[in-house]
Amino acid sequence: VAGSFGSDLLQNIPTVAENPNAIAVIIGNSTYQGDIPPVQFAANDAAVMRQYAEKALGVRPGNIIMLNNATGTQLRTTFGVQGNPNGRLRSQI
Repeated sequence: VAGSFGSDLLQNIPTVAENPNAIAVIIGNSTYQGDIPPVQFAANDAAVMRQYAEKALGVRPGNIIMLNNATGTQLRTTFGVQGNPNGRLRSQI
């Protein structure tokens, strides 16, 4: 986890058994096009969410797709596109 924010947020989260069929896509975008200011803690929030998915939801680490500052191409590659849903997420199923 970037910085020191993750440990306090995850302190009282119960740990559950592994859920082998669960899949998570976690997107932490800190920069955007246009006049949108940067989101300072987006990468840290995504890292904390990853830990939450593993501990509280039982998602196996290999079933977590992390996208930091995802581009349109990365989103299409992950989720597929209209008419062709065969993205990376589909291959995880």
